[in-house]
Amino acid sequence: MNSHYESARNVWDFEKFCASQPKFWFHQAWNLKCSYDVLCEHDQYVLNTIFRKDKEQSQEQSNIAVFWSSSVERMLIGFCLENLVKAILLLDIEKLEQVFKKDGNLSWKKEGHNLVALYNQTDIEITDTENTFLELWQMCSLWAGRYPIAVNEHHMPISRGQPA
Repeated sequence: MNSHYESARNVWDFEKFCASQPKFWFHQAWNLKCSYDVLCEHDQYVLNTIFRKDKEQSQEQSNIAVFWSSSVERMLIGFCLENLVKAILLLDIEKLEQVFKKDGNLSWKKEGHNLVALYNQTDIEITDTENTFLELWQMCSLWAGRYPIAVNEHHMPISRGQPA
């Protein structure tokens, strides 16, 4: 009987080829952003129909409430931004070769999930406010969107307040 399965090596080679294309990373980022939109719309519906006592509360206040209470959505935005910056970085042939140089491994070194460090490798100018949000979304990517609590207090946000 013939096997209908590809070898792990063939599958990995195909996946590696896809991941070496910046447009693949952009596509993944778009999928994550669309997932974020769907979850935010659902959260907005839940806040508007179930939890909000004051139906006249402004949309802006409502959006802030969704943002600060939606760790899964923030995790998706963190993953989206990570995929976007990696797509930008992979446009550089040297970076592409560096990331794929280890046979059998995709390597972003220690900065693989560090949004601030990844964006600092690009020509994109990041403001202090944007940097604060990158740090927040990075935290959500690493734990806040996946687990109910951080590993320890050092992984918690330094301050928690409404965005300016």
